[in-house]
Amino acid sequence: MNLKLLKISFLKELKAITNLSEVKKYHDKFLSKNGILKKYYLQIKEIKDKSKKNYFQEFNQLKTIIFRNLKAKEEDLKLAIAQQIQKEKQIDLNLLLATENFTVNHPIRLIIKEIERIFKKLNFLIYYGQEVEQIKYNFDFLAIDRFHPARLLKDTFYINKDYLLRTHATNSTVKLLSKIDFQKLKKNQNFGLLSIGNVYRNDTEDASHSHQFTQIDGILVGTNVNYANLKSILKYLCQNLFKKQLKIRFRPSYFPFTTPSMEVDIECFNCHLKGCYVCKNSGYIEVLGAGMFNETVLKKAKVPNKYNCLAFGIGIERLVMLKYNLNDVRKLYQNDLRFLLNFNNDNFFKAN
Repeated sequence: MNLKLLKISFLKELKAITNLSEVKKYHDKFLSKNGILKKYYLQIKEIKDKSKKNYFQEFNQLKTIIFRNLKAKEEDLKLAIAQQIQKEKQIDLNLLLATENFTVNHPIRLIIKEIERIFKKLNFLIYYGQEVEQIKYNFDFLAIDRFHPARLLKDTFYINKDYLLRTHATNSTVKLLSKIDFQKLKKNQNFGLLSIGNVYRNDTEDASHSHQFTQIDGILVGTNVNYANLKSILKYLCQNLFKKQLKIRFRPSYFPFTTPSMEVDIECFNCHLKGCYVCKNSGYIEVLGAGMFNETVLKKAKVPNKYNCLAFGIGIERLVMLKYNLNDVRKLYQNDLRFLLNFNNDNFFKAN
């Protein structure tokens, strides 16, 4: 049960890995259901009570080391393969940039196009709203009063006393909601709208945050719209986007403009509910917020009393990271062709 010896043995074997199939082999060897670590875990019953805590700490540290090292080795090998392919094809990146018809699929745009396709099947209208917005549509119409922390200078980029760089795409959906002629809607007709575009917040940039990111915001308004519709739409979106029957969790939450409100989590792509460092051992990863517009919002938008409206907001970068297993959001903004060329590879799409 010597974990230190196991660590030394693993790191020694890691150096000998030369291809992706070996990475999978060693992942199964150490981290699978019947792997070496599982056997070490089951031996805990043989340890005396006073030593169990230290053993658990060492065990968890070793598990993290093995996982991260195998992941890093996999990324290094993928990069080496891409570089070799590029060398063999003798691609001159500077020449490509100068070519008039040269284009690269960007992962953010790929996800947006996929989401557009999904919601067009649900008869949603697609709208790209303005990024410089009036304060009343960004905050006032959404019941975010002037004392709310989101309106502070340290969180928001103001243009002047009346305009700002929008902090969410909900500005467009609530604006269009206020312009709907409900007299022209047919009886029991639902109206769905999806707003897409960049949003801005005064965030410190790191592996999971940026001052600018992309958001999709949706609403569905009608006389028979309810919470069940909201859950069905979000479940349909997640399962069609990720192409898997992932488990979805709905949690109660709070937003000033929706009642009731909820956060939506999906099954962690890395551990599949077992718990890992990616999902902070919860087994789930948060992907969006949603709820039913409350009376204050509906009143400001002049929506007749007989109508209800569901709403949801999704950060596209979070979905990109989940779908393509990326660990740093900054990669999406660096315009590194070595990274972006991966998204022109047919094998890459088959794997994701």
